[in-house]
Amino acid sequence: FFPDGDQIVTASFNGTISIWDKSAADNPKELKETVNLSIIAVTSDGRSVLTLASDATIRTYDLECGDETRPPQDLNEIGRVQRVSYSPDMKMIAVSLEGNDVLLWDVETGSRLGEPMKGHSDVIQFLTFSQDGKRLATGGNDQILYIWNTTTREVVSGPLHGHTADVRAGHFLSGRNRVASCSLDKSIRIWDTESGIQTGEPMSFHQWAVDVLAISPNQDRVASGSGDGRICVWDAVTLSCEGHPTMDHDSSYISSLVFSSDGGRILSTGTDHTIRVWDSHTGQLIGNPLDDHSGFITCAIFVNHDRDIVSTSHGGRLRVWN
Repeated sequence: FFPDGDQIVTASFNGTISIWDKSAADNPKELKETVNLSIIAVTSDGRSVLTLASDATIRTYDLECGDETRPPQDLNEIGRVQRVSYSPDMKMIAVSLEGNDVLLWDVETGSRLGEPMKGHSDVIQFLTFSQDGKRLATGGNDQILYIWNTTTREVVSGPLHGHTADVRAGHFLSGRNRVASCSLDKSIRIWDTESGIQTGEPMSFHQWAVDVLAISPNQDRVASGSGDGRICVWDAVTLSCEGHPTMDHDSSYISSLVFSSDGGRILSTGTDHTIRVWDSHTGQLIGNPLDDHSGFITCAIFVNHDRDIVSTSHGGRLRVWN
């Protein structure tokens, strides 16, 4: 989204950057490239967008005229990009590389920040920034996590051992003091980011691998989603789901979860191509499943002060729901 929230920028495998105005959704402005693109970030002033292309280059475009504003940054000499995450203030990008290293990128200048951060020995599955952008957590198929200082690009704590299978996702809690992680070992774990010590016992409820996590805005609850189609809400302090709801996405593999900004609702997407909205306190489904997508849903988020939902899917569809 643009900073003003009235326009959406999307990128497609056909090399098209589309700028959608919510008041004229049928006529987007398009910028064409010759390679597959994926959006990384819109700059804070709303004037430029950084894209990651299939030829392993980062490009910066002026969204008004469509011209590139600086030479492409070539990542081929460093390694193939596998994962991308951006800081909450949209000023920094973290990318994981085929060689299991991590790079930081400055969004405003389009320049790389320092040398690659090394530690992981297998594919990195997630990168996530703390709310203040001063810490980065990473985890992957080597079953471990690292916490990095984004200023010095040095390890704060790690490797963090405990998971017995691939680590799939993670999020910061309590500012930057704790991290929640989930794994193919069916567990969710909480870590102290400074000491690297696991807090309490693993949280176990799901029958299948846990692939997605969401953190409530006040960071007192964690929602987990699994291949068993179930969603569980956990107390982030007691590490218990007792007294909190569980939800069933009709046995569909849960592909994403997100809390509304007030924490009262949870949005889930599944491999059944539906979007569902739940009361996060009672676990009740709100309304009917949203099922206009015919392909895998790649993104679904609350927008416009939680009054609307924007979703995209394979097949090139973008939908705005009230």
